[in-house]
Amino acid sequence: MQQASLLISIDNGPEIAGELTVETERIDVTTASKSRPDMGWEYIDASGHFHAWSDDKDSPLPTLDRRTEYVKCDYGREDDCEGYDVDVYSCSICGEVIEPKLIVYAPAGREYMPGRTSWTVVVNERLECDRRVSLKLTTSRGVFFGIGVAGGFTAEGGGGGIRFETSVHGVSPLGHRKAMTPAAT
Repeated sequence: MQQASLLISIDNGPEIAGELTVETERIDVTTASKSRPDMGWEYIDASGHFHAWSDDKDSPLPTLDRRTEYVKCDYGREDDCEGYDVDVYSCSICGEVIEPKLIVYAPAGREYMPGRTSWTVVVNERLECDRRVSLKLTTSRGVFFGIGVAGGFTAEGGGGGIRFETSVHGVSPLGHRKAMTPAAT
């Protein structure tokens, strides 16, 4: 969760103080095993063509063609299985099927990927509940912007008057534009 105090403009109105909270879910994608290329693997096919893993991540197997094949369930209970896809590699010249060697290992720890991101703005102003608003949030890192819906508000009273606070929940992605440097004249 990230929080920041900043200046917020609602529907292009005057800037007011507020706070932005951004939360991104963490999705556990840890698997029991992983694999990586065995960089020591070399293979010469029946036609004498050389194959190996390349250091070039854009073309890791430059002498092989890859195709995906669908495999029906192979354990006798086809009603419980939808089948699966496998990658099949073959020599780009002669077509011999080749299995590049992989190293299978257990991950060192839990692995996560970012999931859904949600954001909320709290402003010191009373907004009509369920009102859709355009928000522009100004920071030293640039401008954030999006559409939100005003939730409930709270009010505190005292000798200095009533202070309102409204939560606005993001209903669009939170856009971001980096701070612009003034053009030279």
